[in-house]
Amino acid sequence: MGDKSAAKARMANAGVPLVPGYHGDNQDDALLRTEADKIGYPVMIKASAGGGGKGMRVVESSDGFQAALEGCRRESKAAFGDDRMLIEKYLVQPRHVEVQVFCDRHGNGVYLFERDCSVQRRHQKVIEEAPAPGMTPELRSAMGDAAVRAAQEIGYVGAGTVEFLLDADGSFYFMEMNTRLQVEHPVTEMITGQDLVEWQLRVAMGEPLPCSQDELTITGHSFEARIYAEDPEQDFLPATGLLNRFALDLVGAGLSADQVRLDSGVESGDAVSMHYDPMLAKLIVHGPDRDAALATLNRALAALDVQGVVTNRAFLMRLATHPGFKNVELDTRFIERNEATLFAPRTYNMDAYASAALIGLHQLAQECESDSPWDRHDGFRLNAPHTIRIALCDPANVQADDSDEAVVIVEGKRSAGESLWTLTIGDETLTASLQPLTGDAVAVTLNGYRRRLQARRDGHVVVMADPSGETRLFWRRIDAIDHGHHEAESTLTAPMNGTVVALLVAPGKAVEKACR
Repeated sequence: MGDKSAAKARMANAGVPLVPGYHGDNQDDALLRTEADKIGYPVMIKASAGGGGKGMRVVESSDGFQAALEGCRRESKAAFGDDRMLIEKYLVQPRHVEVQVFCDRHGNGVYLFERDCSVQRRHQKVIEEAPAPGMTPELRSAMGDAAVRAAQEIGYVGAGTVEFLLDADGSFYFMEMNTRLQVEHPVTEMITGQDLVEWQLRVAMGEPLPCSQDELTITGHSFEARIYAEDPEQDFLPATGLLNRFALDLVGAGLSADQVRLDSGVESGDAVSMHYDPMLAKLIVHGPDRDAALATLNRALAALDVQGVVTNRAFLMRLATHPGFKNVELDTRFIERNEATLFAPRTYNMDAYASAALIGLHQLAQECESDSPWDRHDGFRLNAPHTIRIALCDPANVQADDSDEAVVIVEGKRSAGESLWTLTIGDETLTASLQPLTGDAVAVTLNGYRRRLQARRDGHVVVMADPSGETRLFWRRIDAIDHGHHEAESTLTAPMNGTVVALLVAPGKAVEKACR
């Protein structure tokens, strides 16, 4: 089943519905292009030995087929040591629904229901949930039976995942089978109450399956969000660096281990390199229904503290609070369809500016290595109130002029364990205080309204997170001058590590700067 072409041939024999396509052994370029023309565009080129979104391209027309084929082959050869391809009709707005199956050596097979994995980027899953929303009992049974039939067709034993594309009209098509326990299996464990790793061990020892199909039930709803070391604002480019901190404060967020599970391959102090997949961890939550589970996911994401490496946490929070996601308007192009709102320019309210001003000032004071007033950086004046002028703006606008900056005038005093301030933003005046809590959590009180934030300073950027999302603001003292943005355009730096696969110019050839 690791060979997608061979797998589809076996599934056809088992009567499992397939996406129209070419899965043959003849890999001649001209033949593959002819088959794509027959299928009709758009088509998907896929690595026959592939997985994880590698060696895949969507081709919109015959003109772009050859370049896409070469790119897929190159990537597949590097990732899997195999450059064989298959061609499939590309369904424009399908959902990606997969079924967890289990078979033993005694001829028994069951399905532990389904997971919706439709929210993806570059054909890799970002958020998974179980059960799939909107599934009727009839459709669930039909997909589950087809999945078990697929596994038994090959005499499969153990845990497996049969992946389907679910079209808007309720038709579903076999895509591939992963012959292992997958990354997203915890959401299945959450809703069934079954330990799938224990099942694997029991089946491997020759025991029959622990449950029959009739004994398996669904309880509640579960989400899994994949925490990636990547920058969604830069087309999801992988990120590297040192994890200065990686922690989840469940107690501070009012959550329990029954509601939230963190499966992580990293810890504070680890280096994140270019040599491995960028996924750092899986954040899994459970609730009595989809809305409750989604609310828990937002709170858990806000309580996750990741420092030192750029991650997709803020993007996950935007996804989880997006109206389309909340209303189950799902398909595999969800992120592309909602790009305008998911990546919309940020707007900031008075509370955001005020909180960021105080947090930046507080952390600046924390960096002071002595208690001497001569070493402090928080606006200390002898026999006078602290007064500091702070400018805040979207980090993306730092290189622009200062017309988008908000100016906060901070006056106040520090006392043991708490800072008391008066803030002036334009014509508005706020009374404010800041109290450090455990870890990087702080309590900010503005005009009597108190809220808890995970807060840190990443260089010149203040990062704040609560269940409503993550906010990042560039923070600077107006009386300080930063010359860092005065750079010459005589160098070119790649945004990520990579391999040069083609050189399209020769020494001495003139090139022009592209305008976008």
